[in-house]
Amino acid sequence: MRTDGGPPRCRRGFILHQRLEGLRTEKVDGVMCVPPALAAVGVAQVHGLTAGVAALDAVLHQGVATKDEAWRWLRRLGGHRGVRAAEAAVEHSDGRAESPQESRARVLLEQLGYPVEPQPELMTPQGVFVARVDLRLKGGMVVVEVDGLSKYLDDDGKAAARTLRREKDREHAIRDLGYEIVRFDARSLGDVALVRRRIEAATGRARSR
Repeated sequence: MRTDGGPPRCRRGFILHQRLEGLRTEKVDGVMCVPPALAAVGVAQVHGLTAGVAALDAVLHQGVATKDEAWRWLRRLGGHRGVRAAEAAVEHSDGRAESPQESRARVLLEQLGYPVEPQPELMTPQGVFVARVDLRLKGGMVVVEVDGLSKYLDDDGKAAARTLRREKDREHAIRDLGYEIVRFDARSLGDVALVRRRIEAATGRARSR
């Protein structure tokens, strides 16, 4: 998006949109920037649904934009390339997501026909908090955790034994509630068949209990 009054241009796969009327920019570290909601919408326009959802989830989670703002920018972008993908991204965005890979997993699972709830709190029948998980399949007893290496590292970047023990105890507590746990990382999320098999196996185990 141009921050000056110049015309739109297309060069080497990049689209430089004409400045929107009334657009306010801000200089950050010497770079002119558009509002976060518009930037996230732009990611969806150029890179598609999954990347757009991740960008929108991030700005919503950080509290620097709202869904209403994203919709307002979309209305002003009518007719621009990639608007349909951006509309779908805004529709699917959720500020409860805490990482890009979690957003990616949510989009993929919903595309495979598994609606999920982001960041639900799991409680005992007596109402005691047990854990908050990345995703839970709606209407079932399957939770999905999206793992990144940093989750298991201490401040020095080394695996922390206490962190691993704490995570193992947490997993046992979740299973004690009757949930099946499925874990994915960035690499496994790239194998759609593997994701489907793991979810199908977990839902089968949960139903057989």
